[in-house]
Amino acid sequence: MVPHSWILESVTLMGIADNIKRLLRNTMGNWKTELNVYGTTLGEVNIRRGIFQGDSLSPLCVQSSMLHGSETWPIRKENEMALQRAEMRMVR
Repeated sequence: MVPHSWILESVTLMGIADNIKRLLRNTMGNWKTELNVYGTTLGEVNIRRGIFQGDSLSPLCVQSSMLHGSETWPIRKENEMALQRAEMRMVR
């Protein structure tokens, strides 16, 4: 999973609008989820990495993190192809 700091850095480097960056910065620290098993609540967990699956901002954050990573790390051709396939799935 991608740390929140990486997501924030990535959206900054990609030139995402300031209001979106502020929204992410101000809300990420409060993200939590509740663990339930057969209707019994086991507790609450703080979300420190990644983003909620299905969140409308998920494609933006995941894609920006992937693109930033692909520009800053050495990459092999098969890794580049995997990134392109993932990007095409997000576009659909």
